[in-house]
Amino acid sequence: MNPCLRLLQVLGLMVSATAAHAAIVVTPPAPLPGQPVRIALVEQYTSAAAVTSASITRDGNGFVIEQAVEVTCALPAAPVLTSSFDVGSLAPGDYEVVANIVRTPTTPDCIVENATQEATFSIASQATASSPAIVPVSGPAGLAALATLLAMLAAFRIRHASAARRIARK
Repeated sequence: MNPCLRLLQVLGLMVSATAAHAAIVVTPPAPLPGQPVRIALVEQYTSAAAVTSASITRDGNGFVIEQAVEVTCALPAAPVLTSSFDVGSLAPGDYEVVANIVRTPTTPDCIVENATQEATFSIASQATASSPAIVPVSGPAGLAALATLLAMLAAFRIRHASAARRIARK
């Protein structure tokens, strides 16, 4: 085989193998106390790849995902790999997720790199999470004053509209 073609082939395999994008997704995006939480590691590859193992461990307010991926470097393929974990409901606080991705090539000319992805999310306290927007409410005297003001405004608009119609008829 022509050495230049071989070099291009190897470079193509290197680019395709190392081109992977990872994201940590927390569902729901803004979890509340008592809601079940799911953490997913989602990766898009530009070559054939498969998850061979995945696990999650928790230490306090931190989670560590360990994922092993076998990369084949075969073209064309663009798999989306997802490792999903139900972690249950969590106490209010700030949480950190670290994903360690270990990529293993299946052929000697397939070059891959390991990766680490990090994300944080928060669970609001019950008081701030479940409290609706504060709406000021007045007592009976305040409500009566508001009703009187609205009635006066309505009377003014009706009188103004009647006067405008009389002028238009003339």
